[in-house]
Amino acid sequence: MKRRDFLSTAAVAAVSATTAGSAEAQMRKLGNRKESGRSAAETPRQFIELRTYRVAGAEKKAQLVECLDRATVPALNRMGIKPVGVFTVFEDAKKSDPGFANAVFLVIPHETPKSFIRLNARLLADKTYRKDSAAILDAPIAERAYEDCESALLYGFPTCPKIEIPTRSPDRIFQLRFYNSHNFERNAAKIAMFDVAGELKLFRETGIHPVFFGETLFGGLMPNLTYLVAADSPEAMDQSWAAFTRHPEWDKLKNDPAFAETATKILMAVVKPSPGSQI
Repeated sequence: MKRRDFLSTAAVAAVSATTAGSAEAQMRKLGNRKESGRSAAETPRQFIELRTYRVAGAEKKAQLVECLDRATVPALNRMGIKPVGVFTVFEDAKKSDPGFANAVFLVIPHETPKSFIRLNARLLADKTYRKDSAAILDAPIAERAYEDCESALLYGFPTCPKIEIPTRSPDRIFQLRFYNSHNFERNAAKIAMFDVAGELKLFRETGIHPVFFGETLFGGLMPNLTYLVAADSPEAMDQSWAAFTRHPEWDKLKNDPAFAETATKILMAVVKPSPGSQI
């Protein structure tokens, strides 16, 4: 490994260890509470890259999605990276934050920090990818496919350590949510609420199926946790949320003072997969 790669990988690893440590400290602060979300054997946790592309309109969005499906997803698969998710905002959704209207989301799992750090260089070195992406990579500024791209690196929760594929329904729908906290202590408390106190477990029990849950190591809206959940259809998603909000355990959790003021801002995008999405 080159010294530059070693230092970059070490930096990401150090940040992930520090943030994971803050969550663990918050868990210990909860005392002798039953860790209802935990399993006895902890699975190695993935790093999950979430790219948010912002496009100028429907035509550019379609162009970008087609390129991601045809060129990027296969290229990542050739590197051994899978499953890869490509998503756009569901047009009929009224609950999505308006800021996501012209967004395209790309979800990329990484087993190591080095995989994340070296990804763009590996893609650009792939001749097939370069050829298949020529319409975007070789486009002049005036004809660019997207306005900008924000990349966030997440670290999977112990109770949802890797990307899951809970449904293959042709009508499947997803909710991508960002929970921003006003400081890192409250962010760690919200992670503990999901991961230790049992909120994520309650999601599973009421039919809100996790795809990923991650603490954001780098990205916007810091500090935050980000998650993606799925249902077989929009109707199934609404039914599951109704069951969740009626559950007595949720009533206990949301009124627990240990988890007060854990979210300053919650943003959501209701999204659907592209034809080439593997999630």
